[in-house]
Amino acid sequence: MARGRNQNRNRNTSCTGVVGAGIALVLGWLTAGYLLTVPMLMEQLLAAQTPPQDLSGPGEYAVVYAIAVAATLAVSAVASKQRPLIWWLVAARALGLYALVQVAARWADNRVEVGPEQWTLRAMAISGAAGLAALLFLRGVRAWDQKRGAGSISPGMARRIGNRFGHPPLAGQIWVAMVPLREDPAQELRHYCVILKPRLLHAEVLQITSKNKDSRRDFIRLPNDGWHTKNDTAHWVEIGQQPRKVKYGRFLANRPQGRCPDPAWQQLRAGRPADRPNRPNRPKQPNQQNRQNRSDRT
Repeated sequence: MARGRNQNRNRNTSCTGVVGAGIALVLGWLTAGYLLTVPMLMEQLLAAQTPPQDLSGPGEYAVVYAIAVAATLAVSAVASKQRPLIWWLVAARALGLYALVQVAARWADNRVEVGPEQWTLRAMAISGAAGLAALLFLRGVRAWDQKRGAGSISPGMARRIGNRFGHPPLAGQIWVAMVPLREDPAQELRHYCVILKPRLLHAEVLQITSKNKDSRRDFIRLPNDGWHTKNDTAHWVEIGQQPRKVKYGRFLANRPQGRCPDPAWQQLRAGRPADRPNRPNRPKQPNQQNRQNRSDRT
C-alpha cells in the first residue's frame, strides 16, 4: 500500500511538472510575442479607449519602439549562439526577424474578428502569432548554424568548449583550437594557430607547433612575444601552405592567446616561405670522382 501511494505521488509530481512546464512555455511564448509587437498593441489599446487616444510625443514612441527593438535583438542573439557573437550578423538577423514578426502579427490581426472593446483577445492572438514566428525563427537559425557552422557537436558541448560568447577571431590573432590534420582532415589535434582570415562559418588558420622545424622550408620561427608566457619553449608556424579551415565551434577558448608578432605576421601575410637553409657539401661518390678526372684529362 505504501509503495502504491509513493508511485501515485511520483506520478502526480511528474504530471504537475509537465503541466507547470507547459504553462511556463505558453506564458513565455505570449510574453515574447507581446514584447515584439508592443508598438502595434499599444496603438490598438489606446484606440480602444473612450475617447480614443494615441501615443503623444517622441518620448513615448521611443520607449515603445525601444522595447520592441531590444526584444528583437535579444531573440536574434539567442538564436545566433552557435557561433561567436558577431554584431553585424545579429543585427541582420534581427531585421529578418522583425519582418517575419510583422507579417505574422498583421495576419493574425486581420483574422481575428472582434470589436475594439475585446482588445485582450486580439492582443493574445497577435502575441501568439508573433511568438510562434519568433520560435520558428530561433529553431531555424540554430538548425542552420548547427549544420553549417558548429559541426556535429551538441549545443551543450559547444557552450562548454566552443567560442560562443567571446570575441570573434580576427586576422593576426593566435588562438587555441582543434586543428584538422592535413593528411586526414577528419582527425583533429589541439594546437595553437594563427588566424589568417576569418570567414562567416569558419576561420582560415596556420598551425603552430613546438617541434623543431628549422630544416623545413615551409615553417618559420615564431617568437613568443605577446602570446606565450614560457619563453623557454620555441615555436614554429607553417607558411606558404594552404590554410586549414577550423569551424568556430572547434575553438577551445573564448579569447585569443594574443597577437602574432609583427615580423612573423608580415611574412605570413605575404606567404613567403623561409629561406632554404645552407646544406653541407656532400662528399662525391667514386663514380662521380672518376667522371670528373676524365673530364680534367680531356
